[in-house]
Amino acid sequence: MRVVPLLMVLGLLAGPSGVASAEKRLRLSAHPGRAMQSQPVVIRFRTRETLDGVYLAQARPSAEARGCDARSSRAARARRSGRVVRLRLFPAAVEGDPAMPRWCVGVYRVKVLFKQTVRCIPRVQCGDSVARPLGSTTFTVVAEP
Repeated sequence: MRVVPLLMVLGLLAGPSGVASAEKRLRLSAHPGRAMQSQPVVIRFRTRETLDGVYLAQARPSAEARGCDARSSRAARARRSGRVVRLRLFPAAVEGDPAMPRWCVGVYRVKVLFKQTVRCIPRVQCGDSVARPLGSTTFTVVAEP
């Protein structure tokens, strides 16, 4: 009977998915916080742990920017503890004018995810890791004059 409470405590310590968190919630910031439609946005944060994997950011438009695509950054290799990570988000190409990428006007919610590196022995396929959310922030896109 003592095993069940112990397993419940271990499950709570491991987090909602039952696996120990890759890194505690991060304090993210978007630069600039109010971007023009053609301006890239950089998501910055300082790492708290040394990890083996990659970070990536995903920006989703709010309801007021309907019809706009979500955007993702390139994956950035995890760095040593205490280092600053910068993830760049670029506006999408506009239909009819692919040479002029633009954000839709509105608020975007950004999530930063961590995906752990999976190492397998040769000739054995062992699957892939799941991208776990580490924090979120927002930025606003305003119309260009």
